[in-house]
Amino acid sequence: VNHSKNAVKLLETLLVGSVPESEHRVAKKEDRDAIDLSLPVRTVAEVAQRTGTPEAPNGEMWIVIRNLVYDVTKFWKMHPGGPKPIKDLAGQGATIEFEKVGHTTNAYFLLKKYLIARLPDAERKDWANMADQQLKQYTLEEVSKHCKEGDYWMVLDNKVLNVTEFIGSHPGGREPLTHNAGTDATDEFSLVGHSINAKNKLKGLQIGVLVEKDRRSAKPSMCASVSYTDVTAASLNKAAAHSEGGQFPIATTIIIIVVAVLSIVGIVLLIANDSSNSAKEL
Repeated sequence: VNHSKNAVKLLETLLVGSVPESEHRVAKKEDRDAIDLSLPVRTVAEVAQRTGTPEAPNGEMWIVIRNLVYDVTKFWKMHPGGPKPIKDLAGQGATIEFEKVGHTTNAYFLLKKYLIARLPDAERKDWANMADQQLKQYTLEEVSKHCKEGDYWMVLDNKVLNVTEFIGSHPGGREPLTHNAGTDATDEFSLVGHSINAKNKLKGLQIGVLVEKDRRSAKPSMCASVSYTDVTAASLNKAAAHSEGGQFPIATTIIIIVVAVLSIVGIVLLIANDSSNSAKEL
């Protein structure tokens, strides 16, 4: 559940204490893929035999995603993305390809339906770090150059994203992406409170990762001489002064209405106060 900021604040009012440090749960990146040790074990060699061909045992088709084995024999032909992506990876590891697509939360739940086994400990891979090692690495300086029309990159959680094609369909409009282009926008992204599906969508936009020396460091971009808040305020003021066709942006309209209401309330209170003083004098 993606709770709002108000929900988080409400939760803080219910806080009564904390558990001892010795009992703190250590959150690891691979927790979402915690291995169920009760699952049967299947080796890479066994998976390699299940390619969905007539020669495969029972014609089965298996794939491996994050050290877990999935039997997709009955699923690959009805895969929403078409049968080819799964057929091409039959009998192999498909972790990187699966995560690049940016599957929805429902896809992850559906995946569990076909889980049949786990790889032996000796054949497991450290996917918490390996996926990043397979991608091209960029510096923040390189990212900062991609901030002009038709070429927008940004960084989220040390991942380099090319959002050029996504800007037109971004539910929050173009402005948040164009103003943060060329920068590490991790904090801005986190403050908005995006859904899990939105975060999964990002995987399809990833083109690389930051080099080690630049990770988790926020350096100014060539495009970002002012903060996002300042740019937004400037945009609103400009829009108010030069509205297109007499139509004010929604945000500007709301500000004008609030100011007008407060002005009216102030006038009413002033009149009431004057009337009260006059009555006392009489």
